[in-house]
Amino acid sequence: MRLVKINSLIVIFFLLSVFAFAEPVVEFDYLLQNNTASPINIRTYAGTLETGTIETIFSEYLLTLEDTEKRILRKVYFPAYFVVLDPFAEVEEIPVTITIPYHTEYQTAKVYHEKKLIAETNIRFLCNEDMICQQSENAVSCPNDCPQSSADGLCQRKEDMLCDPDCSIPEQECRKSELSTMAIFAWSLPLVFLIGVLGAFVVFLIDKIRLQRVMQQRTDQQQQIILRKKIQHTLIAAGIFAVLALLSAGIFFFL
Repeated sequence: MRLVKINSLIVIFFLLSVFAFAEPVVEFDYLLQNNTASPINIRTYAGTLETGTIETIFSEYLLTLEDTEKRILRKVYFPAYFVVLDPFAEVEEIPVTITIPYHTEYQTAKVYHEKKLIAETNIRFLCNEDMICQQSENAVSCPNDCPQSSADGLCQRKEDMLCDPDCSIPEQECRKSELSTMAIFAWSLPLVFLIGVLGAFVVFLIDKIRLQRVMQQRTDQQQQIILRKKIQHTLIAAGIFAVLALLSAGIFFFL
């Protein structure tokens, strides 16, 4: 039992450490050939990079990130093996994925093979700073255009009192908003029924006054009968509205 508790604490600590040290990263997917590199997908998200690994510096392939003034902000050598293992065979093209820390100053991504430029991609679409959250942007790549927990295709599970519509499993904030909507709907029904009770009571008072006047005149017996029936129907309606109001309030109170 003690061992289980220790293992549980280790797992919890690991999960907390992952979320605590998450940082903006950008991931490049290329279809690589000997002298060409075709970009497949470029995306940003909040994640963690492996630490303690030795950077590949003997590879023939290099990825550089430049800013608007063509200054190199980051250089990353990455391995590329044109083979498959099952069964072992040589291939002409392979997919590669390169993940590095993201910075909003990145402007151009370039891929080199043996110091020869084989691919150049403008990645400014990740954040064009136009105050509009576009399809290629999210809260990680462009926080000024895409506020936190906005509809940007990126699920951010944070306690920020905001419901992120991109999370497949709704956040707690989404459930709170749904509960508040249900509460408004739940208490609106008893209110409607109470208004019905008040309306019936007003009609009852008006008919009661009219009946007293007719009875004082002692002229129209038929109108007295009609007013008495109308008062009875009004009282029945008021009773029904009152019962419905109590029932609806009780049901939604205990749910």
